[in-house]
Amino acid sequence: MKKYLKFVCILCCVILGLLLFSFLYVKAGTASRKARIGERNNDQCTFTRRVFDYADVLTDVQEQKLQKLIDKRQEQLGLDIVIVTIDEDVGSDPYDSTYNNTIYFAEDFYEYFKFGYDGHYTNANAGNSTGAGVIYVDNWFDLNGSAESAFLAYRGASGDRVYDKAYEIYLSDSALLELEEDVWEYSNVNPYMSYRRMIDHLTADMVAMNIIEVHIKDGWVVMISLMVVGIFILFNLTKKLGKRTVDKGTYVQGGQATVTARQDVFLAKHTTQRHIDTSSGGGGGGHSGGGGGGHSGGGGRH
Repeated sequence: MKKYLKFVCILCCVILGLLLFSFLYVKAGTASRKARIGERNNDQCTFTRRVFDYADVLTDVQEQKLQKLIDKRQEQLGLDIVIVTIDEDVGSDPYDSTYNNTIYFAEDFYEYFKFGYDGHYTNANAGNSTGAGVIYVDNWFDLNGSAESAFLAYRGASGDRVYDKAYEIYLSDSALLELEEDVWEYSNVNPYMSYRRMIDHLTADMVAMNIIEVHIKDGWVVMISLMVVGIFILFNLTKKLGKRTVDKGTYVQGGQATVTARQDVFLAKHTTQRHIDTSSGGGGGGHSGGGGGGHSGGGGRH
């Protein structure tokens, strides 16, 4: 029993150490980046809304949570973060995943609302709309059993390369595909978690080149720490009690311990939504990368 407790204690300490390291690494990275960027200075886009759930796949509470997280990350990363859900035919080919018109919808949406953390600049002759930010559009329209999405990262308008980091990262097809696959893991079963993962993945890419990616809440770090401390105390207490051999309580009989069981019931609001079969989706098939129109990124089907 002692060996088992010791093993559990060591295992928990290792897990806690890894979680704390990744948690603090991202915290330090976001703090460092925040110190390098200034205040948002886009006077062409003055409203603060960043979550547009036109497909109605999120609850009101989930929208509020995403908006709160985005507000925090925008200040830390120095870019606008926009999430849009739609359920409409944008003209994509249901049998050809390389023909993705949701990308054009994302471009038009970003341009129409003039997003961009460090201003917004449009060169009509070059078809170049810019201003640091990212937009993720999740289109729930049924395309031969698949859903289509697009992720675009825009370069800055100020000329300061610190605002071009997301754009430069997602010029890489592999970086884009890695983000898309992470987001698509929960797309059809839990859209809220899917969009949170997009924000977390983006954050990890921006501050640590995605060496470490954290999907845990701050509160869980505290809870896990308390659990490890509890196990450590229990282990040491058991060890001390084990050293007691004979005293006035050794042969006491008839003792009885009473354990009271407690069960917490959690209630969750459920939003009914259309399920799209991922078996016919092309995974990362049809995604595109590279720069164009002031942005990098692309789209695919899940």
